[in-house]
Amino acid sequence: MIRRREWGTFTLLPVKRKFENPAARIFIHQTATSPCRNLDHCKARVRQIQENDAIVLNHPDITFHFLIGGDGYVYEGLGWDTAGDHTSHYPFALGIAFIGQFERNRPSEIAWRALNNLIQCGTHHGKLQNLYSVHSHKDVSCTSCPGEALHKRLKGLKGYNRFPLPYMDMCRHRGK
Repeated sequence: MIRRREWGTFTLLPVKRKFENPAARIFIHQTATSPCRNLDHCKARVRQIQENDAIVLNHPDITFHFLIGGDGYVYEGLGWDTAGDHTSHYPFALGIAFIGQFERNRPSEIAWRALNNLIQCGTHHGKLQNLYSVHSHKDVSCTSCPGEALHKRLKGLKGYNRFPLPYMDMCRHRGK
């Protein structure tokens, strides 16, 4: 895992909305940026994402708990203990974003393994419930995030939609 200080976070107003561990839900996102495939490029991309979230979108910090690069590293965003702003109405779910766009292409196998390792780490350390539920952003919002290829891959992940959400597939119900 690449900690915040290692990827070069800049100082912002502190985000001190305590996260309620252990989390029961995980939401998977894409960053909708160009991908990254090596450590230096991924660190720069995470800094750009933080800058966009904080300055352009006016969030107090980066919105995701963790980001996963095409290099197979997990980049600490908010970490395990701070609530995020990644998925409306779910501030106490973990938000994990794959760096890139995944409409046609899936994340690399090394990035996919990083997701599985992060989930195992979370359950092992009591940050994630043993019976967690995984969802994609588009499960609860009219969005293309995390991209169709990644969304399809998530459906085979252990824990996917274990606990259905009240507004699952709401866009399909609206005819979108």
